[in-house]
Amino acid sequence: MQFKYKYLTILLLLINGVSKGQSITQSKLEENNLDSICVTSGKLVKKNNLLYIDDGGMRAQIKNSNSQTAQIKFKYLGASTVTQPLASGELRRQIGLKLNAKDTCNLIYVMWHIQPNSKLGVSVKLNQGMDSHKQCGAGGYTNITSNFTKPLPKIEIGIWHTLLAQILGDNLLVYADNQLVWQGILPKEAVELKGSVGFRTDNGKFDVKFNSIKNNSSISSKNNCHKD
Repeated sequence: MQFKYKYLTILLLLINGVSKGQSITQSKLEENNLDSICVTSGKLVKKNNLLYIDDGGMRAQIKNSNSQTAQIKFKYLGASTVTQPLASGELRRQIGLKLNAKDTCNLIYVMWHIQPNSKLGVSVKLNQGMDSHKQCGAGGYTNITSNFTKPLPKIEIGIWHTLLAQILGDNLLVYADNQLVWQGILPKEAVELKGSVGFRTDNGKFDVKFNSIKNNSSISSKNNCHKD
């Protein structure tokens, strides 16, 4: 019976307009400036009223936040000046969101792959007792199975796009350019993670704006913001 009600909820979410990107919390999103962002790896700079990235691997998250919704508006500007393979050895260009980010070893990733293949990668990284990249590296990743998917818009250099992810209970909803493109059920361990939202890029140049729902969090800056 519990299984039946869970998937009835999913069906109602799809029917009641979330496929149009009109989530009730989207109107509450606020832009984060550079002072509110902790850059844990790589470089993020201010460029006029935007944030600018030209880095082989940039990681950032919001200080003292436990928001369950994050949005990044981005313009892809081509390959980064310096490129570096992922810890797995793959050379990939991508941009995406971090949710429930306890630290670099325990969090949820929603990544928009640009090259070599355009696709959405949704995964949870769990490494109990580890909290630094030196400890966990590329270990602990599990891809999350989707219940609903839709093809991503084509990314072209110089064109703005939007990626939004929202956790509702154990449901994860992902929107690209205001259209629902992915929905799935998070494992219990991912739902129970306590952490911040953030974003990540690999091997690309980007203009970005990062938005989240502001709240009064009990997450301490000591645990919430430290270099990888």
